[in-house]
Amino acid sequence: MINEKRLLERFLEYIQIDSESGGEGAFAGRLKEEFGKMGIAAAQDRAGEHAGNLFVSIPGTRSRSPCCLPPTWTRWCRAEEFAPKSRMV
Repeated sequence: MINEKRLLERFLEYIQIDSESGGEGAFAGRLKEEFGKMGIAAAQDRAGEHAGNLFVSIPGTRSRSPCCLPPTWTRWCRAEEFAPKSRMV
């Protein structure tokens, strides 16, 4: 079951991390830290001075070909320009 309160809190926390295109390094580092807490290895390259791609491998339970899910975490505004109003769903 989804913990909606925790989901909202995490979302509000994430959107406060600057991650404009070319400057996603801080957010990628944060995700790498969180994956590490879950025991999941994550590697980050240096695609740019303040950016990087995050590579995570999570073993599956079925005998199938691996897949790649290329998410993006680039935001198009600075964190201080975004002031979310917190309300519980």
